[in-house]
Amino acid sequence: MLLPKLTRSFFILLLSGSFHFSNASSFIRISADTIPSDKNDYKINRKEFLENYGKDDTSRALINFYFIKRNRAITLTFIGGGGSVIANIALNSFLNSNSVASLGDLIVGYGLLNLSVAVAFTLLVIGMVRWLVFSRRKLLSILRNYNLSKGVSRNILKSRSFKRQLSLEHKSHG
Repeated sequence: MLLPKLTRSFFILLLSGSFHFSNASSFIRISADTIPSDKNDYKINRKEFLENYGKDDTSRALINFYFIKRNRAITLTFIGGGGSVIANIALNSFLNSNSVASLGDLIVGYGLLNLSVAVAFTLLVIGMVRWLVFSRRKLLSILRNYNLSKGVSRNILKSRSFKRQLSLEHKSHG
């Protein structure tokens, strides 16, 4: 029974303080035609990204694309984390209860609860990885490269959700 206690401790530690949201705005207002040079200039929200870097349809589509992907990853992380904790609590209470009618009930219940812990943990990991991949710092780097005429990654340009954002930008500003 050491494994459920370890996973419970891991999830409690993970959820207790590892998530930090920062929507801090810049201390200095910057006009839309300059590029900020502060080392924490990526710690701005979507609106400020659009104001500072949304010079054309492609850059606005990139910003919207990244923030949509990022918000979905954050949601997936919290669903996976909460589901992991709930499934782990259910597993522990199931294992500690004496209400099991037969060996078959025990095997099925144990298997289903372990499966739910595994699925929830998988969602947690996928969400965290995507959250890191679609970071605001990386978005800022991509936007700076784009503004220096270095282009945008082929993977992003091929993405259906980026193409959808780009077509929405063309419709709204075109």
